Amino acid sequence: MPICITGGNGFIGQYLVRQLLQEGYSSISIADRNLPPKEIVSKINFIKGNFSDKKVLTKILSPGCVVIHLAGTSNQATAENDPIADAETSIIGTLKLLEAAAGRKISKFVFMSSAPAIYGHARKLPVATDALPQPRSVYGAMKLSLEHYVSHYAERYGFSYVILRSANAYGPGQFTMTHGVVSKFAYKILTGAPVEIWGPPNMKRDFIFVEDVARAIAASIKPKVKNVTLNVASGRKTTLGELVRNVEKASGIKARVEVKEMRLIDVPDLYFSIKETTRLLRWKPQTSLAYGVEQTVNWIRKSVQNGMGK
Repeated sequence: MPICITGGNGFIGQYLVRQLLQEGYSSISIADRNLPPKEIVSKINFIKGNFSDKKVLTKILSPGCVVIHLAGTSNQATAENDPIADAETSIIGTLKLLEAAAGRKISKFVFMSSAPAIYGHARKLPVATDALPQPRSVYGAMKLSLEHYVSHYAERYGFSYVILRSANAYGPGQFTMTHGVVSKFAYKILTGAPVEIWGPPNMKRDFIFVEDVARAIAASIKPKVKNVTLNVASGRKTTLGELVRNVEKASGIKARVEVKEMRLIDVPDLYFSIKETTRLLRWKPQTSLAYGVEQTVNWIRKSVQNGMGK
């Protein structure tokens, strides 16, 4: 089946494209503002541009295709700093994509959401998808709004949908100072900067390696998986103190930790149930935290040595 990916050259997007190619998918189109690596671009249909641009959408969307929407320019910090710009880009842009997708009579829309941002302060742990969403940030409110738009358009125009609420994804290739606790901690430890923990170090979180995320997305495009919201997480709880110790071990450097008071957007313990995801997708995470952190630290170390990494 034709697969159309927005943000296909992003952090998760590159891993997803490689996963799909490995599984034998050959009709893959991606829209992104930056050219993918040579080994990828030669095997796909690449359209340069913004995912909400009408000309780009005309070229990338085809009848019956599966749309995987990964594109987005915001995170917790940028959305909080400029909520209006975030809404104009993320919400309006996705609405344009949904309108175009409906007009092209797509078969399925897969939307990448955020479990930490959606659930907020959890009453019961691990958090299952039937828990009441309680976003505590502009970013979370935006993601939850888009989830509702996706399900509404799917019902109205007759295509199926899958919403994937990802835990804290990490791995080689992640922009270290804008996304991801693991990458931020690794970058700061490697460069000698203090690691800031907002709240007690024994707070529990859920971290999932990017390759496991890519496999889950690939599993979600199968025709039998439809009209569901699923958590994509490790199924494990990790304290922030444990994460620091894993980065220390992988880097061989002792961290300087600064414990600060929790902010409005921060929440206490937050980790997720993947029982339904495992059952429906026949998927489970395969990467240990120790291995994933080691791979991430090695990549960031090379980036720092080359004057990159941020």
